[in-house]
Amino acid sequence: MKAIWGALAVFMVAMLLVAGAVFGLNDSTVLAPPPEAVAEGFARAMVAGRYERALPYLSEDLAAEVGPDGLRALAMQLKSRTGVVLNVQGEPGWISQDNAEAAATIQTESAGYVRLAFPMSRQQGVWSISSLEGLELESD
Repeated sequence: MKAIWGALAVFMVAMLLVAGAVFGLNDSTVLAPPPEAVAEGFARAMVAGRYERALPYLSEDLAAEVGPDGLRALAMQLKSRTGVVLNVQGEPGWISQDNAEAAATIQTESAGYVRLAFPMSRQQGVWSISSLEGLELESD
């Protein structure tokens, strides 16, 4: 019986140390997807035409402003510039407290490799894209 309580005590101490490290050091990548995973997930959803699935990668304000129709228009313009997308890969950038930047590199059939950088902010502990500057529609 003492062995069970001892093992339980060791487990609880280990969990407290992990929690202290994660929360005390203001974790930004252990319990939430890191910025490069957000960039890659967003880019994959966009090139697959899954605009509703791409919206949660955006900040609440940006998602409300752009909506699925806006994402569709941005994706159509991107595809017209790059051609068929062959692969998407997230790339780490930088993290500074509640702001970050990460990129998605898109391998395309006609344009080769295209790098899309996304500024991000951390909202409620989760990274979200705060601007779509790299995907803006060209003005006429």
